Formats: sequence, structure tokens, C-alpha cells
Amino acid sequence: MIAKSIINISVEDLWNIKILFVIGAFLIAAMITQSNTHYKLIEVINGTDNSAALLFAGDNVTEEAARISQENQEKEKMIFKKVQEKYYYDGMNDDENVAVGKIAQYMEVNKLSLKDVPTEDTARSIYSKLQKYYALQNTDYSALILLAALAFFIPDVYLMFKAYMLKFFIYNEYLKLEVTTIMVGKLEPIKVEEILNVLSDNSKYFKKYIDEIRFNYFNVKDGNARAFDAVIEKVSHKELRYLLKALQQASESDLKMTIENLENQRKSNKEFRNIMEQNKLKKKELVGILVLLIMLFMICLYVFMPLSSLINEFKI
Repeated sequence: MIAKSIINISVEDLWNIKILFVIGAFLIAAMITQSNTHYKLIEVINGTDNSAALLFAGDNVTEEAARISQENQEKEKMIFKKVQEKYYYDGMNDDENVAVGKIAQYMEVNKLSLKDVPTEDTARSIYSKLQKYYALQNTDYSALILLAALAFFIPDVYLMFKAYMLKFFIYNEYLKLEVTTIMVGKLEPIKVEEILNVLSDNSKYFKKYIDEIRFNYFNVKDGNARAFDAVIEKVSHKELRYLLKALQQASESDLKMTIENLENQRKSNKEFRNIMEQNKLKKKELVGILVLLIMLFMICLYVFMPLSSLINEFKI
């Protein structure tokens, strides 16, 4: 996938990137989860702002009632914190009524009742908040681990997407290089090294392979053909491998014969592509006919089913 996506990184670097994605995804997800949990905990402790509801409820609500509601709300926050600190960890497994009774008893002993609100109602409200509070404390990290595991494959998805997007451009470049090789190779006198220079000038995606061969030409002592060996092993594009092998053969034998073989191969490939395109068109036509027949069958069912039911029900 690295070769197909034309990215200049090693397999080891890709693995390091994948591990960084896993760690980064887990940390970011954990921070977001903790932040959301903290926000929800604050909401649970603060509760609903009843004073605002009273102020906009109508003319029958007095400022005194709104003030009392606000005071009760602030006092309930204080009671919640005291009960949460002093009691609830020991009573988490109690039945609801038992837990509410214990909270109410704690409030009465410490004189923590609200104005104009029964102690039991306040205790039940605090119990409900405590249930939500401790439920939020138990963060489930399985979803974070799953997210981190999925993040491991993000670089792979990127490479696949890039390789798919580049597939068309890479193939077009190969066709251009093939035509260039045939046209330049027909010029006489011409050498393989000069053909490589022209290919390098007209290449974008395959330039690094061609330039490496050109560089090897000046460093290989045992013949120019060996300049191709290490590069051909790296190339995953099969058509380019064929072109490079043809040039390798030309560097140690007859260039004219190689160019003729390339031209014949190009004509054969063009005919083969035409045949494949025709086969695809025929398949599409068959699929279209099949879909049309299914649609006609459904229309016939829709039209004739009511008619057949009328015929069956008709009596002379």
C-alpha cells in the first residue's frame, strides 16, 4: 500500500504512525469523556433552576416565593454535598426507601431541612441526584479502547484511499511513458541512458524509480543492466516493471528489437482493453435488461392482482 500510494516512508515509520494514532485517539477520547462527565456532574449537583421558572410563571408568583425557591436550591446543593461526603458511599446498596429514610434522618439530626418543603421530598430528590452522580462516576472505558483500536487502521484507510485516487493518474502516466519510450527509441542513434533522461523529465509518480536507475548507471561497474536490478524489485506497478525490464534488456542487447516488442505489446494491450470494455458494456446491458424485466413483472403484479381478486369475487 505504501508503494501504491507513492509515499516516501518505511514500513517501520508506518507502524510508528499507527501506534501514535492509537495513543492520540485514546487520550483525546478520554479527555472528552472526562470533560463531558465533569460537566454532567455539575449539572446533577446544581439541579434545575426553579427560581427562574417561578419568575416567569405568571403574576401570581411573588418575589418572596422566587427568593425562597432560590435559597432552597442553594441549600439543597449544600445538603447534597454533605450527604454525599458523610453517608452515601456506605448506603449505595440500600433499597430506595431505606436510603431515603437514612438521608431524611441525617437531615433532621443536623437540622438541614428546606423552608416549606417536606424533609422526605428533599431526601428523595437528593437520593435521585446521588444515583445519577455515582452512575456518571463509573466511566466505561471499553468504548474508548474500541475507538483506539479503530484508530490503528486510519493510516491504512488513508493509504488505500490515496492509492485508489492515484490509480487512474498513475496508469495514465505509464501510458505516456510507454509512448515516449517508443517514440524516443525510434530516433537513431539513441541510447538507453538518454531514453531514461527523457522519461525522468516526463514523469511525476515514477520519477524516483527512474532517477535511481539513472544514478546507478554511474555507480554500477559490472554493466548497465545491473543498474535496473534493485529498482525493479521495489516497483509494484506491473506495467512499469515490464517497461523497465524491456529497457534493461535493451541496455545489453538490441534496442531496436526491444522498441518493436514494446510497440507490439502496446497494440496487443490496446486490443485487450477494447475487448474488456466491450465485455463490461455487455454485462451492463444484461443487468439493465434484468432490472427492466423485474420492474415490468412488479408492474404486472400491481395491475393484475386487484383485477384477479375482482374476478374471483364476481358471481352471476
